[in-house]
Amino acid sequence: MFMRMFRQNEILQGDEVKNFPFRGGVMPITRAKTRRLAKIYENCFREEPWCEVFASGEAVTWLREMICYPGNISLGWRVYLGKIVGAIFAFPLVFKEDVAKFLPQEIDASKVIYIADIFVKKSYRKQGIASALQKQCLDIAKEKGFTHALARTNLESKMRPILAENEYALIQTQEVISNKQVNGKIVPLADVRGIFLRTL
Repeated sequence: MFMRMFRQNEILQGDEVKNFPFRGGVMPITRAKTRRLAKIYENCFREEPWCEVFASGEAVTWLREMICYPGNISLGWRVYLGKIVGAIFAFPLVFKEDVAKFLPQEIDASKVIYIADIFVKKSYRKQGIASALQKQCLDIAKEKGFTHALARTNLESKMRPILAENEYALIQTQEVISNKQVNGKIVPLADVRGIFLRTL
């Protein structure tokens, strides 16, 4: 079971944490934490280059769906008093068919962890939280027997440098249509997203 992988002093300490300007660490995400995280998620993806618009309850439903996938790795970064300020959600690529089709044929999709979302509250960015979450997620994925990690993001996203730091390579691009706010109006618009792959 996922919770078993976190030993008592593994959650709140580690060499990376000592260099942070605040105390904090990684914790598993539970259903109870998704409502607060959904607000951070919505705020992050309202920013450029996403400019996305969400229906009422859409974000929390998506986060809860992800933590229900078998083999998921859902982690939050918590600071003082247990406040969560960022998260990473990942699950086996077999549950994301529209992205799995871009995987090279020689790679087994059941052995690929899909990095679905990484986001950090604006006031806590540029402190290494997203990179720390990414590292912890990939370490756990490797322990679980995954051989590769795959991520999809807008080519202009701030996450692209983090993917590069973690040795992801761009293997394909995909046009995705989503609801965006433009000049005060909600319109369906396409943007180009990159499919990035790395070996674990």
